[in-house]
Amino acid sequence: MENNTKEKINKSKYILYVIFIIYILLLIKIVLFKYYSLSQIIKGDVSLSIRSANLIPFKTVADFMEMKDTNLLRAFSNIFGNIGIFMPLGYFLPALFKKFNKLTRVIAVSVALSMFFECTQYFYYLGALDIDDLILNSIGAIIGYFIYYLIQKFITDESKVKKVSILLSVVAFAVAFTIAREEFGNILGLTTHEVMTIGDENIPKSEPNINGTYLSMEENKLKVYKGIVYEDSQEKEFLEPATVEIGNETDIYFTNIEESKNESTITYEKLSKEELLKIEQYSTIKVWNDEKNPSLAKVIVLSKKIEGSGSFYVMESNSNKVINGTIEKVSDKGMVINLVFTQKLENGTSMSTSGIGEHSNLLNIEFKNNTKFKVIKAKSNGDLIETKEGGKEELAVEDSVQLK
Repeated sequence: MENNTKEKINKSKYILYVIFIIYILLLIKIVLFKYYSLSQIIKGDVSLSIRSANLIPFKTVADFMEMKDTNLLRAFSNIFGNIGIFMPLGYFLPALFKKFNKLTRVIAVSVALSMFFECTQYFYYLGALDIDDLILNSIGAIIGYFIYYLIQKFITDESKVKKVSILLSVVAFAVAFTIAREEFGNILGLTTHEVMTIGDENIPKSEPNINGTYLSMEENKLKVYKGIVYEDSQEKEFLEPATVEIGNETDIYFTNIEESKNESTITYEKLSKEELLKIEQYSTIKVWNDEKNPSLAKVIVLSKKIEGSGSFYVMESNSNKVINGTIEKVSDKGMVINLVFTQKLENGTSMSTSGIGEHSNLLNIEFKNNTKFKVIKAKSNGDLIETKEGGKEELAVEDSVQLK
């Protein structure tokens, strides 16, 4: 009888070991590999445009609580998710390893593991370093420890404790999976985002001749910027203005986008010239020229105005400023870059942002005979490998550039 009891305990413990290993693997996936695969990280094929750190306790939590239009599930996912994700750690450690029957040891492991995750995210551009995450993770581990402590206090039979632990693990995984799928399914690869288009039969599949910002219309001529820009942005002086001529054969469309968590519907609504006059200034615009008459627009697609929150970068006259960006197109005569703007945060750190796709802030750069080029090779963590003089032939699409 005693042997049977020990055998049941051992089987339950082995099952808990397996569940614990699965938990650790999922933890690593959710925290470190939610955006990139391991191979992408090793190759350095990650975005270097966002890097931020928060060292002020509870600042991120306070900022999130002040956000408007926040639903309860998203609040739970972002604030309590950091607590819940470390609760199993605080539970499994004392349940599987006797030396972790003291709370201080559980806290030490949770702090060390959380610090490892935060530093790895920051130095390898996998996410933000945030002291709030460390605090919330530690709180989660403490809660997990006390749950195990209470179960042991009320259930003295060790085999029953193991069975209850397995049952709680299954319930916890089910709840976590449901929340993760609902809120972060696309990021974690649990769901796919479907895009459906209506009325796009006559929209060219080729790249537009102009991808920019609509300004005004006068006598069948549109004034635009070659590049996406906010109304209150200071980057307007960087962008090249252009005039688009429209004729009787020009097809004009306006896109309406309806979005849900897992689906987007893009509807192309045809407009008349009279309706075009009602389009809001600083709406985004795409223009495809007529092949036979390049000065005339064949198809125009307008989209909703992008609301900006101010400029992160200001260019002053007669001063040596720096422009950062990524190369979109390059030729012998020049290149087109997508501007990257740096925003200084209150805690002294900075965050770089850039537009994607239709929201790109494009700037045309012309090379001169005396333009100098310097090539800097670096790892994804910022460590320099090599710096040398170079030439325009070494420029490539998606390279990061700094202009002086």
